[in-house]
Amino acid sequence: MLKELPDKSGQNDLLDRLSDLAQQSANIFDEQELAELYQLVIEDTVRFIDIETVLLSFIQVNPFTAEEIMVVKAASTSAKNVIGDTFKRGERLSGRAWQQEGMIAMTGADYDKQVGDALKPDRTLSAVAAIPIFCNKQVVGILNVLTFKPGRVFNDSDLFLLQSFAYYIGIAYKNALAFRREKQRVAELTEIQISRSYEQKLVQIVLEQMADALLVVDQEEKIIQTNPATGTLFRVPWKSMVETNLAELRCYLKYKDGTPITPDNCLVRRALSKGETIASEDILYQAELEQLTLNINVAPIRQPDGLISGAVITLRDVTTQRHNQEFDSHQERLRALGQLAGGVAHDLNNLLSGIMGAADIIRTETKNILIEHPRIGEALKLIQQVGSDGAEMVRRIQTYSRTTQKGDDEVVSLDTSVYEALKLTESRWKAEAAMRGIAISIESTVPTDLKVKGNSTELRELFTNLILNAVDALGKKEGQISIVGSRVNPDTIKIEFSDDGCGIPSHLQNRIFEPFFTTKGNSGTGLGLAIVRNIVERMEGSIQIQSIADHGTTFSILLPSAKIAFVEPLEPLESVVAPVENLNRSFRIVAIDDEPILGHILGRMLESMGHAARTFSDPRQAIQVFKDNPDDFDVVITDLGMPKITGWEVAQAIKAVRPKTPVIVVTGWYLDDTPEKLQEKGADAVIIKPYTSQHLQDTLRKIQKRFS
Repeated sequence: MLKELPDKSGQNDLLDRLSDLAQQSANIFDEQELAELYQLVIEDTVRFIDIETVLLSFIQVNPFTAEEIMVVKAASTSAKNVIGDTFKRGERLSGRAWQQEGMIAMTGADYDKQVGDALKPDRTLSAVAAIPIFCNKQVVGILNVLTFKPGRVFNDSDLFLLQSFAYYIGIAYKNALAFRREKQRVAELTEIQISRSYEQKLVQIVLEQMADALLVVDQEEKIIQTNPATGTLFRVPWKSMVETNLAELRCYLKYKDGTPITPDNCLVRRALSKGETIASEDILYQAELEQLTLNINVAPIRQPDGLISGAVITLRDVTTQRHNQEFDSHQERLRALGQLAGGVAHDLNNLLSGIMGAADIIRTETKNILIEHPRIGEALKLIQQVGSDGAEMVRRIQTYSRTTQKGDDEVVSLDTSVYEALKLTESRWKAEAAMRGIAISIESTVPTDLKVKGNSTELRELFTNLILNAVDALGKKEGQISIVGSRVNPDTIKIEFSDDGCGIPSHLQNRIFEPFFTTKGNSGTGLGLAIVRNIVERMEGSIQIQSIADHGTTFSILLPSAKIAFVEPLEPLESVVAPVENLNRSFRIVAIDDEPILGHILGRMLESMGHAARTFSDPRQAIQVFKDNPDDFDVVITDLGMPKITGWEVAQAIKAVRPKTPVIVVTGWYLDDTPEKLQEKGADAVIIKPYTSQHLQDTLRKIQKRFS
């Protein structure tokens, strides 16, 4: 029943409220207003009808099953906890009203019989009603009311008022839906209207943000569109290029092989005339101060009828990338050349060992004959001198091969590295200069106490590049190169390379350390100073240049000084220069070399010194003989590089049988190992090929001293 209205003014209040509700429903334009109206209807229902619980549910589609369900969207204060609850068509009283598309009202007793306890009320239900909300003759929601007051039922007036509320909700829902659709339609129309403008702006934004240069040309190769990156690449205002012809750029371009780009061989012309797409081809662009490598892509623009109306060109500056690739390739070639040089040096050392060893044997075993025939002695001396000179040449080859191999950092004396670099480059600044009839003098003042922590190979490469750079700067004239080392402070060392050559122009000085930048034309690689800077920076140092055109150049390098712990130095294992006294005993020696001739010469040399030598060309046979009779031998001398088993493996096998047996390793390779590392590998001494009887004698004396 309608709630008791005390007087006529209360009835007027209800009529006014219905009138307001009708007006509000007609003026709903958005979801927020619709939600506010829902809450007002709930409050009015509670206010004007004697009930406690009001629910408003609306249809929505389950996103997982595409099935329509009802969801409680709003409720009176007493039922806020059921907001979000769902039910399907036909479920509960509200679901039946939805299914039947009509109002259902009943008492609580009837509800219990017909529907059951779906709502599970915690008190006795007196009456319940479900009124459909229609929009365009379709059920869109349910107005559900419940009361628990004893004896309360819904009369016709109550139901009429509830239907009125549902009706106005339907009107509001329809208006909100219409407004939403209209808003969407307007948005779509607006989007269509501005799409062309937006697309144009979007294209412009993309063009302006592109890192690659882009040009759009017509059939006549006239530029009709470009972007800022194009202006940056060609160093002109990019907008000024529009309406100009591509031919104005063509004169600065050529192919990788140096062939100029002409109208006949132009990639763009091929795209325009034949419809070809050119993908990822490199061309060269001659800028003001440098030559750039550009990667070009060209694609024809086709109209719907298939006709070609123009072409799109993209250009990317890949100069640095290509330089890096070339640099890596150059370094790989250097590594391969270094390995080849090392292998050649090893083979030459074997040959020289045979020659010098044979000469030693002849000299030792023909002492009396040499007294009567001094010219034979002179010839033997000449053979040994030539062999010694050849050994020095091989040492330089080995020094070069070491420039391609990186090792661990160590304490390096700068004077030693400078000396090695000078010897390595001597043919350039001395012999080659003399052939041209000029004299280049080099003065080196590097104190012996200047030591740095670094890689000796890299330091030698660093100094070699700076010396050769100075020689190139002198060109065809006589001149002087100065190398001066000094200590700036306890933590810093400076070394300067100066020449009085052609100098470097000031505008190029900030570029000389760039890879592949050269002022020497085709005679230069542009790698030397780039390598210098990389090595200096790796050693945490710095390099500066001072140069005046036609007056000379000075490179100043600052390097951290090495922190040296003063310890008693180990006695060198290699041969010494000064002759030493004879051994006071003879040794029983196992001599191993896979080259039978070299093994034979080694055995003869040892026998000429008074030792008993047993030679083997098969290292495994030698190891077995030693294992069978370890006490029959005092020393083992083995070649390092053998095909079946290495000298290190021989040394370890000998030490495994009798650890105190001295092992001497002979090799034609350069070894960077420290004495400690050599001993870890089983070697007590190392002799570098080619060697003489004196070298053998000195090494055996050291062995005797160490193991006595």
